[in-house]
Amino acid sequence: MLRGLLVGMIKLAVFSAALLLIAVLASTLWFGRVAGALSEADAILVLGAGMKPDGTLDQATSARVMAGVALYEQGLAPVLMTSGGPAVVGGPTAGAQMARLAAAAGVPESALKAEEHSTSTLQNALFSAPILKAGGHERVIVVTEGFHMARAITSLRWAGVSVSGAHVSTMFRTGSSVRMLVREAIAWPFNLGRVAAWHIGILRGVPVEQRVLWLR
Repeated sequence: MLRGLLVGMIKLAVFSAALLLIAVLASTLWFGRVAGALSEADAILVLGAGMKPDGTLDQATSARVMAGVALYEQGLAPVLMTSGGPAVVGGPTAGAQMARLAAAAGVPESALKAEEHSTSTLQNALFSAPILKAGGHERVIVVTEGFHMARAITSLRWAGVSVSGAHVSTMFRTGSSVRMLVREAIAWPFNLGRVAAWHIGILRGVPVEQRVLWLR
């Protein structure tokens, strides 16, 4: 009986993992298809993808920034905001490095904002939300890669950000598409668990400073 239960649990886990992969692939293709369907917004939010400890942006992060710059140049929003923290404690932040790249590409510094503390998608959302709200930026176009878009939008809406548009820098990441799809499928239940812990922490009176660490 125990063996049968174990086999059943393994089958359920495999089936669930397959469904997650299919869902991630479907969302990637969907957001790639609607990438051009945008209307004017209050801000463009570019999420970081990775950065070396010395502040060198990964190719994926640079591509996201340039996609955001292209939207800014099209006049889709008056503000371009970048989001990403340091790769190492005390090091340069992705948010600042991304903003520098955007400035070098021609975006005026007066149009740039940066969130510089996040180390995960959930923190991207949680830390960007008050900056956007303080600036009165109610309608936001989010820029990331296709495979990451659904989780990014879900995280931002959880944090209270009104996402009015989605633009993908690329649908998949060159040379690591399968790995990133698998990683993204794993990230969904992991994120749900962290969000659940966040809300349980609120009920138990856990300080926000500690709860924020759970979202890394």
